[in-house]
Amino acid sequence: MANAEGGQFVYAMTEEDNLPAGLDNGINPTPFDGLWFEQVLQQNISPKIEGLRIRQIQLGNGNVATVVEIPKSRTIHQAKDLRYYRRRNYRNDMMEDYEIREALNRATTPDLYLKFELVQVATEVSLPPNSPRSEPFGIRAAIGNRSSQPSYYTVVHLFADARLEGGAPGFSAGSPATTNTGVALIRWTKKLGIPNSFPIFAEAEFSILNSDWLLTMPAELTGTQQAFPIGYLISAPGFTGQRFGTLTLDGKTLTLAV
Repeated sequence: MANAEGGQFVYAMTEEDNLPAGLDNGINPTPFDGLWFEQVLQQNISPKIEGLRIRQIQLGNGNVATVVEIPKSRTIHQAKDLRYYRRRNYRNDMMEDYEIREALNRATTPDLYLKFELVQVATEVSLPPNSPRSEPFGIRAAIGNRSSQPSYYTVVHLFADARLEGGAPGFSAGSPATTNTGVALIRWTKKLGIPNSFPIFAEAEFSILNSDWLLTMPAELTGTQQAFPIGYLISAPGFTGQRFGTLTLDGKTLTLAV
């Protein structure tokens, strides 16, 4: 996955026809804790994967579900059998010569990303009396660069479900868009470039917003269960990256995963 576009493994997730089908009983966190997973993964490839994230989620029966998040690497990784592989849908294939050369050139271009987080980890949605929309809730966004190549000129697009209204401070309203499944999106756009903006260097995360990104939802949705797509698209010379996640409403509680 690191040699391709990155991705996730969920240990404790069952499958049906190559699609998630729910959780099983999970795994015992002793001895299979996050450190065990990281050691097994990193000791079987070279070089080690930077930005590998391992999270363990309690299931209520003493076991855990383990989520391994693998970023798209800015270099190429060799397996223990001295071969190079990449993930293609449901297969692990040996890489062709041109794919290896392409992966080795990743460090010569920026590798940009955004991190989203709610102002509070779990936000309660409130509704003013007689108002057609909820009180605003805040989202923060930070931009970073995994590559040693700085980005001197960058265009950032923020997207949110069209049912969510609000403003992204420092961004201008852009043209509407849709997801692959046809969900309508609203867009905000911001251009960063020298001399007005500082170059985006490796591992130097900073806020992409002048203040919190404030959104509201229709009053009739509060108290229900909803999933709102939210994501970004970043473009820079030699690089284009996008990612979408979900803002989930469960009753009056909001959680965000991007």
